[in-house]
Amino acid sequence: MNNQRPHAPSSRARRFTSDRRTPEVPRDIAGLVWYRPTATLEVDRDKRDVILCTMYLGDWDQWKWILKIYGANEVTGMFIRDQETNRMIPPAAARLWSIILGVPESRGPQRVRCSESIQAGAHSSMPERLTPESD
Repeated sequence: MNNQRPHAPSSRARRFTSDRRTPEVPRDIAGLVWYRPTATLEVDRDKRDVILCTMYLGDWDQWKWILKIYGANEVTGMFIRDQETNRMIPPAAARLWSIILGVPESRGPQRVRCSESIQAGAHSSMPERLTPESD
């Protein structure tokens, strides 16, 4: 049995394996997640809320922070999933992010304008299908 301690990693390896703490969500970004207590937000656990709220409500420096912390692949994936499902990010912000991330903007379910559905109900004959919102 070998009782020797394993050798310590080199300084170069320590740089990548050091006890890095998970960064905290900055106050200005935590404030964007308005429906959650800011003191309880965690970078990893609350990733979806932090990314999507920052994409929708954040400024350029806050956007750079989410790209730095989560990486372009994670942010892009979160954006695409949002556009394919619940669409938390509104159309104007989604257009901007589609340009920033280099993904097509026409993903996911189309939204129907409220005014179109109201106008359709005001007429005696309902259209067979409401037309999707055109941007």
